[in-house]
Amino acid sequence: MRVESGDGDAGRARVAGFNDGADDVDGSTRVVKIIHDRCAFVTLPPDVVSATLRSSKRSGGDFPRHATLDFGRASKKGDGSGVVHVAWAGGVTPGGEMTRDIGVPHALASALGIRDGEEAIFSFGRGGNLPTAESVTVAPLSADDWEAVLAQADAIEANLLSQIGLAALGQAVPFYAGGGGKPLFLRVLSISPRGSDPVARLAPNTELIVEPWSASAARSAGAAGADDGLDLDDLLKTLDDDKTSTILRFQSALSACADLLECRTRSVAYAATGSFERFEQEVDVCQSTVAMVDAETAREHKIRHGSFIRAFKHCPERELDFTRSDDDVPSLFLRVTVVESTDVVAREHVALSGMTALALELFQGDLVRIKEVETRDLSQPKTLTVRLRPLVPPLPMDNLEDDIGDLFTTKRSVLHVGKRMGPTYAVVLGLNAPSIDVDAEAGADFYDARARSLFTSWLREQTQADSEDEAHRERVIVNAKTRLVFKITEMPETLAVFEMELKYPASARVENPEKPVWVSLSDVSAATNSASKMRVELGAPIRLPRSTPSRNPAPGVTVWPKLPFGDDEFAHIPGEELREHTDETLKLLKTSLRFDAIELREEYGVGMCPGTLVTGAKGRGRSRLVKSLCRDLAEDVKAVSGVVEIRCDQLPKPELKTLEALRAGFAAAESRRPAVCYLLNLEEICGEKEDESDGVYHLSCLVAEEMEELADNDAVTFMATTSEREALSKPLRDPQVFDYEFEVKKPSMDARRDVLLSYARYRGVELSEDIADSFSQKTDGYDVVDLRTILESAIASASQREDGNVDALRLLSMDLHKGMDGYVPVDQATLVKSSGRGGEGIDNYVEGFDSIGGYDDIKTILDDAIALPARHPKIFAQCPLRLPSGVLLYGAPGVGKSALAKAAIVNAGLRSITIRGPELLSKYYGESEASLRQLFRRAEAAAPCALFFDEFDSLAPKRGGTDGGVTDRMVNQFLTLLDGVDSLKGVFVIAATSRPDVIDPALLRPGRLDHVLYMPMPDADERAEIVRCLVRDEKLADDVDLITMARDMENFTGADLASFVAECGNSASRRILKQFDDAKARGEDLAAPTERPRIEKTDVDWALTFSRPSLAKETRDAYNRSHAAFLANRSSKADSSTVASGNEQTYAGR
Repeated sequence: MRVESGDGDAGRARVAGFNDGADDVDGSTRVVKIIHDRCAFVTLPPDVVSATLRSSKRSGGDFPRHATLDFGRASKKGDGSGVVHVAWAGGVTPGGEMTRDIGVPHALASALGIRDGEEAIFSFGRGGNLPTAESVTVAPLSADDWEAVLAQADAIEANLLSQIGLAALGQAVPFYAGGGGKPLFLRVLSISPRGSDPVARLAPNTELIVEPWSASAARSAGAAGADDGLDLDDLLKTLDDDKTSTILRFQSALSACADLLECRTRSVAYAATGSFERFEQEVDVCQSTVAMVDAETAREHKIRHGSFIRAFKHCPERELDFTRSDDDVPSLFLRVTVVESTDVVAREHVALSGMTALALELFQGDLVRIKEVETRDLSQPKTLTVRLRPLVPPLPMDNLEDDIGDLFTTKRSVLHVGKRMGPTYAVVLGLNAPSIDVDAEAGADFYDARARSLFTSWLREQTQADSEDEAHRERVIVNAKTRLVFKITEMPETLAVFEMELKYPASARVENPEKPVWVSLSDVSAATNSASKMRVELGAPIRLPRSTPSRNPAPGVTVWPKLPFGDDEFAHIPGEELREHTDETLKLLKTSLRFDAIELREEYGVGMCPGTLVTGAKGRGRSRLVKSLCRDLAEDVKAVSGVVEIRCDQLPKPELKTLEALRAGFAAAESRRPAVCYLLNLEEICGEKEDESDGVYHLSCLVAEEMEELADNDAVTFMATTSEREALSKPLRDPQVFDYEFEVKKPSMDARRDVLLSYARYRGVELSEDIADSFSQKTDGYDVVDLRTILESAIASASQREDGNVDALRLLSMDLHKGMDGYVPVDQATLVKSSGRGGEGIDNYVEGFDSIGGYDDIKTILDDAIALPARHPKIFAQCPLRLPSGVLLYGAPGVGKSALAKAAIVNAGLRSITIRGPELLSKYYGESEASLRQLFRRAEAAAPCALFFDEFDSLAPKRGGTDGGVTDRMVNQFLTLLDGVDSLKGVFVIAATSRPDVIDPALLRPGRLDHVLYMPMPDADERAEIVRCLVRDEKLADDVDLITMARDMENFTGADLASFVAECGNSASRRILKQFDDAKARGEDLAAPTERPRIEKTDVDWALTFSRPSLAKETRDAYNRSHAAFLANRSSKADSSTVASGNEQTYAGR
């Protein structure tokens, strides 16, 4: 049966069906269309299918049907065959009833050397008379195919008939195993039994024999295949044309590259529409259609300056997956700029603007496939609608409702649009024009005119790029993914981004509206003419997703996080000491990541350096430092590192899911090698666990192993932040994982000054260096986050003082002090009494030296040793030697050692942590020393801070005792903390004891507890001063003189005197309450007493009957002998001395 074709393009074509094999088959010329199908069956157009099915009802015939395609090309044998054998399983070519093309699966077309759009004479084969093969011998085309055959032999045998159906001698066929992925290729070597036809039908009982692959066999198969219509060289050439091109790594537009790629300021002229007047303003327009490569890369890959390329993200796993084409991934068409300078774009890299990269889902280090575009094949339509769709940030967003999609489909007021889209879009669209009435109703023409103005300015900027072709200088290649990016100079943190959408009229008969086209500046400029068919519209916004799999492969993992570039507040590292650490760490990281260093290590077979560990308390800028290091590495043209951030406190739980998320982050970093991966707060998932049966310990082992492997493979170098190395589990403390370590300590005075000045510049306010210098001296112990908070409060105060005139805002000293009033530093607000192991925490002592009577010489020494350095840190910071910072007070019990120490702390304005000696001791090995280390770390975190150890003799006795070595280890730990390893800054140590003779002598030498001060029993004058301080708030009768009485109370300590005065007050209170009860019993109506009662003579007499010295004579004598022996032992030393006659205390240098 023959059917005349009505296709005017193909002429009068004839379609042949079956006629019981008796008649010759007449063929028609058909066009081949490449389709994406995971099999080796062709599809036929509807007219052929209809005619064939009608014919098969009479003639019969089994599926799949044999067919031939004669391309009319001579084979290398010269016999003019050029015929390939295909199978049809009843499929219809997609495209509707008017389609006349034969569909050939992409993988089959590549194997047979068939190209899209080729013409071939189509004929059916022998139909029902086609022989059935008993066995077919095939061979894989490559080693990868052979490995796939070995791994999936059962799947091949089970699914062979559903994908192939026929075997043609010498031809290659693709086969897809289960689970997706790329196909494997098998070439038919022989068919048994072999008849006159080179084609046989496959049946369920057909035996498939697969020969092993070898290189020599593949070469001979290629030669034989050329005779039978298969040319492997032609296949490779086809693959290269369809799937391969130049592959480069993506480089973000940073530093010098950003100056050439990012923004140019242009004047946008918004045309007058309706009642709205013409308006002009300057807007920064980004170069979003330019790709930059260095000259050496351009020469090597034959990339021409000014040429046009198609760029898209390269995925290696897609290369031989012929079910998908390059059209499945987002792509952009860009103009090439070749840069001669070697410090702008790295070798084998291509630099794109930020929004171009976002459109292509690219992050620094990703592979980019670029292919030069044949511009002569592109059209320049005269009838076209360019629709600009704003890209709206993800929710939640202020004033952004769910129905934003209908924003431009109905009339909206200008004010409403500005609120809905945000201030940046409002300014870019010209809604800030002074002539616009915010309450007026604006129609679609108004917004379309604004969009046309923006598009014209954008085109003008893109056409400024150089081109070798004069005809291309006034036009740009665009497609449906092209993005327009604008920025307002006054709002540098936000962008207005529009994605382009191309719309054609139905009469244009455009098959694929997403294909690239030329857009001419002159055509758009002429669009203001009503007769022009080039329209520009403002489309409905597109809401961006909060996260994407490419940027956030797992919870807590971010590829290419926000880094502190340019004027960002985090771009500045405060303090000389911290900058030195940063420089040293940067040298180590560049040793691992620079391209020349990697090549050198590959030559010697070594990997990257171990990771870097940044320790310190939260709020001190650990993340700031790590991100600044990543910024430097990302900007370095000799490194161009990818960056992956892992926030360990946001990773999923339990350990199995945590490991999966970590591996996703490691894989993301490895795919962008060389890369740096930093883990914030690593102790959150890999904290200290010594139990090998614990899940955290196992997780730490796996993480450490994978980190070492990635570093050895020259793929990823790691950084991590944690409070201290000891906080990590044992596997991660290995130097092979983290070798270099440094601690971010509390900012010094110079660092605090840097923080104030840099943050003021970032906030755009004026702060003089003198004010910053003076204020930094008063914020000892404040972290970076505290200073920023205070500065924000100061800015608010200054803004209120200046009545909102923020354009000329200047901070004064009073603003900073007002911001500081009542503020408690973040780390100290969490240090409460119950936060320490032994109950230690920040104390709130309020009484200073005024509450302590007597001991004036000791007060003077304490003031010089503690208060002066705390009050004037800038002066004492210039001292070349370490300042004395330790004091030991000793004396008999009750003389006032603890009260005097607390008063000295208040007098110096220090924070304090009080520890009773026995509280730190533990029966478990090593726990006492750990508690002591933690205590000093807490004090340094709260600096300036004083550590007050009461009953110090129980904590640090002479070594060599019989307690199992606990106190010996404690003394050794004290010595290490005081002077051996860790230098204390802003931490003062005050100890008190009644038995100085039992304290280990090593703790009492200069540089540790520098001042050893003796507090004797108070004499008559001192007792009088003590009582004077005790009764200053008491009411005394005229005949009561407690101060004079105190002079006669010999052998009374300060505690005894305090007890005596308290008993006098208690007696007065009982007397007043008894009088009140008696009056109530008599029926008198009196108010209850609330005021402090007056001490009468009877109260004193009552108190004297119960008051006596707390220390017996024998006890006093024992302490006196002990203290005298201790003093005699130290009399030759210059640390501290006692003048026996007057008890005057002195120390060296005073």
